[in-house]
Order: sequence, then structure tokens, then C-alpha cells
Amino acid sequence: MQLIILSPLLLLGIVLDRLRPVPVPLNLDSYKKPFVKSSSDIKVMSYNVQCCLSAASRYAPTVTCSIIVEQAPDIVLLQELTDRGMDGNWIGTTAHTTTEEDETIDKINQIELLVSILEKQGLHYEGVYHGPHELSESLAGREGTYGIGILVLKKHRILKRDTLTYTRLHDREVRGAVSVDVEFSDKKACKFICTHLQHDPTGYEQFLQALELIKFAGGGNVVIGGDMNCGSSAAAVRTLGARYGEKNADGGTFPFNRWLTIKLDHLFCGGSDFGRTRGDKILKGDWSDHYPVLCFVGHAIENNRS
Repeated sequence: MQLIILSPLLLLGIVLDRLRPVPVPLNLDSYKKPFVKSSSDIKVMSYNVQCCLSAASRYAPTVTCSIIVEQAPDIVLLQELTDRGMDGNWIGTTAHTTTEEDETIDKINQIELLVSILEKQGLHYEGVYHGPHELSESLAGREGTYGIGILVLKKHRILKRDTLTYTRLHDREVRGAVSVDVEFSDKKACKFICTHLQHDPTGYEQFLQALELIKFAGGGNVVIGGDMNCGSSAAAVRTLGARYGEKNADGGTFPFNRWLTIKLDHLFCGGSDFGRTRGDKILKGDWSDHYPVLCFVGHAIENNRS
């Protein structure tokens, strides 16, 4: 069995992370209102697509899209996308081995590529992309950006788009968030936010980013999803969970090795009349190195029955 050896510094960081107090959010009671039932389910997927690389590190955007076609979510929160970030064996910040048959690697915006592939499969999405990290900072001579994106079914109306670039510590990779305010057929709206927190074993930078994310989200109905790069006991996830509530499906979302699957991908949902309508679902497959996560949300209807 493979042994995982942690350095004393990493162990100290993990202990300090667990001891860090979680700030008490304002108006928390409004986010704990009992949820009765929903007028309709809105299906939300959080999906780290690894720059369209499969679990075997083969470039295969059609494989990336296959699980989206199968599930047809209303909203897809995508992490690890790139705009013109293909260079030799590198796509974004990840190396690939080869391509799937009939797949070609072009220097294009991947959110536009996914929209095009899904369109051919009968799913009509509008895409929004935010690339806060300039790949030239990772390696001299590189072009393009690396970031996150959101897909929204065109039957819904995007009211507003916004982006956030987190405060950068030292020379760390730049991370951020992207949001869309979406109006549905019942004329009610919700803000959907996609993020990818820093890879940070100590949890400190992730915690600071979680605080920025809460300020960015503001009030009202909100769904936050993405690769948090940490588990449910980390300060960042506990902070977001205290504000919005986390009731994700049990189980891991990132197969670390054949024996261990870690939960890195999370979905949070909150609002005075908004919540989950049923349990979340982890979708296990080899579309990427992460498993996509589904949640079902909607606006509450008062139950008038005695």
C-alpha cells in the first residue's frame, strides 16, 4: 500500500488551519429558513474539466462534454479552462500525453469550444469566461490565460455578469471567481458563482479567498460551486458552509490514488426563499481527473395545506 509522508511544516499548517476561528456571518437566520418545496428544479453542475484532458491526460473535449450532454444541467460551473493556452505538450498548466482520435488542439477559447460541441449535441448554452492567470507568468514565452467559466442554458436569461480576481500573495498563481445573475421562467433570479481556490496545504490563502468570495457574492439567492482545493474540515469550506450551508453528497471527488479519493469540489446554496430541492450527486467517471458534482436547487413555495 502506498504511504503518504507529510512534512512537519505541512502538519503544522494543517493543525493551525483546523484551529482557525470561523467568522460568524451576518443575517445567518435568513439562510436557515426551512425549505418546503420548489416550483421547479434547477440542475447545477460543478465540474473541473482539467483543460479538457481526460483522467488519462488525453486531450478530448468531446469526452469532457459527454457527461454534460448526459445530464443537461441548467448551469455548469467549470474550473481549469484556458483561452489560447495550448503550447506543445502543455494545455493551460497541465501536460497532456496525446489526443483522442479526431481531436485537434487549437489555440482557442475553451469555453467557446465547449459551447460549439454542445450545440452540435442539441444543447444551447451561453458561456462566460474569466482568465485571471496569465500563462506567461508560469513559463516565459507562453501565451493565453487560465481560469474558470460558466455555461447557462439559453432558455434562461443572464441579467448580469461579474468577475473577481483574488488578492495575490507573493508570486502565487492568480485565482479568481466569475458570476452570472440568472432569471428563470418564473421571473425569479439567482446568482451563480464559479471559483477555483488556491492550492494551499496550509489553508491560509484559501481562507482569505473565501472571505473575499463572501463579499463578492453579496446578499440574496446564491449558489457557489467549484474546486476549493480542500476538504470539508478546512477553514475556507467551513467559512462558506457557515454562511450558506453545505449539504453535499458524501464521498470524494478527486481520486488521489487507487485507495484514496479526496473531497475537493463543493457546492453551497443560500437565500431567504431558495435552497436545495433534493440531495446532491457525485458523478464518477473518467471524463477528467475530478468527478463532477450535481445539486438541485429552486425557490420555495409556501405550503398552505393544514
